[in-house]
Parts: sequence; C-alpha cells; structure tokens
Amino acid sequence: MAENKTGDKIKKIKDSLTEVAQDLSQQAKPVLDDIKDATIPVIENARKNAEPYVENIKSKAQPFIDDTKKKADPYIKKARKAAEPAAKSIKEGSEKARRAAKFVSDDITRQVMKKNEKDEVYIQYKNTEVRTTDILEKARENYVANGHKLTDIQEVQVYIKPEDNKAYYVVNHKDTGRFEL
Repeated sequence: MAENKTGDKIKKIKDSLTEVAQDLSQQAKPVLDDIKDATIPVIENARKNAEPYVENIKSKAQPFIDDTKKKADPYIKKARKAAEPAAKSIKEGSEKARRAAKFVSDDITRQVMKKNEKDEVYIQYKNTEVRTTDILEKARENYVANGHKLTDIQEVQVYIKPEDNKAYYVVNHKDTGRFEL
C-alpha cells in the first residue's frame, strides 16, 4: 500500500516536472530571440531578470512543446532519480521534497534555455577569429575539468585579452580560471 502511494507521488512529481519543462521551452524562444543581437552584459542582465518574461514566453513558445517532450526524456529520468529522496520526504511531510523539486526544475530551466539559445558573436584580432560561444564553451569545459560540476554553473563572466591570446573566466562570482584562445 505504501509503495503504491510513493509511486503515485513520484508520478505526480514527474508529471509536474514534465509540465515545467514544457512551459520553460515555450518561454525560452522569444526571450532568446529578443536578446540575440545584444552584448554579453545585456544577455547576463536579461537572464537575471527573466522572470518578468514568463507569461510572454508561455504564449509564444507553443511550437517548441513537441520538440521539448522528445528532448525532455533524459531530464525526466534525472528528475525521477532526484525525486526519489523527495518522495520519501513528502511521505513524512517534510519541506525537503519541495526544495528538491525546485532544484530539479531550475536545472531543467537552465538546460532548456541553453539548448534553445542561438547567438553568434565573433571576435577578430590580427589573423585570428574566435566565436564567443566557443570561448564560453571552453570556459565551461575548463571549469568542469578543474573538478566542478556543469550543473553548478549559474553565471559565467569571460574576459578576453586578445593581445595575450588568453581568456579569463569567473564562475558564480567566485571560481576563476584561464585558457589559451
């Protein structure tokens, strides 16, 4: 009997997370199109202030629901795994379950927004051309290679010194690193 209730609760969490993933996909496309031509500081500011755009995103992102359902399966599996301890906590009436579900939905939000982002900015200096998305990706890879988790990244600032052929980055306002361009 208890297993059935736990299974029902896990299914409710899964359904709720699927809904969140669909809503986030609907919301992400218009916001990303609006900031496509903006500079990196404007993009970072827009991400910080994305919540006011939630209703606008919901109404414009309908075409991406089907694509998101298909892409969401691995995230749903990840959510189910993360929700197992939350389901036990719900059974005990704990606030811990609410926090776990919020963490999973925030993670899905970041991943969906990242997948729908389509920016291209190039930096040209002397005989070199580098795409900024490649620099950001290299900063993320460098961060992960230094023992951190990709899912820990909430914010990245990159500083480029073309004359030194280096890029310096700061993750979440505390972790730093550098790499060759």
